[in-house]
Amino acid sequence: MVVTFLTFHTFIVMKKYLSILFFIIPVYLSAQTDTFAVAKPEAKEKTETPVFALVEQPAEFPDGDFEFLKFIQRTIQYPQMERDNNIQGKVLLRFVILEDGSIENIVVARGVSPGLDKEAVRVVKLLPKFKPAKQRGKPVKVYFNLPVSFKLD
Repeated sequence: MVVTFLTFHTFIVMKKYLSILFFIIPVYLSAQTDTFAVAKPEAKEKTETPVFALVEQPAEFPDGDFEFLKFIQRTIQYPQMERDNNIQGKVLLRFVILEDGSIENIVVARGVSPGLDKEAVRVVKLLPKFKPAKQRGKPVKVYFNLPVSFKLD
């Protein structure tokens, strides 16, 4: 008889907690979200294409890798403040080369100083369009990592 009473009592207690869990809390939460409703932006119909990290045919500078390095060497100007303070190092940039070969989303993945970081980004913005990367014969977006070394002689 005692076992039956404990089981029945346990059922009553569980019913009480379950009603709180499944009825009162959701009602409370929905009331909270309704009072502070935020306008949601309309969903875009156009789906964005993925950005690849590795592709069958990587993006290429129009005249080849050697010309790519020459372009960077010709274009970079060592910032005066960093030159005066003997600041050197390697800035690692990461950007996306789009399907048409243009560049977007330039990010300093690892910086050295604000001046050197800014100069490296400036040079990348001046790059001409690349030959786009291809996956299964179609041009795709691809990440490109570029280390830019700043060294004083």
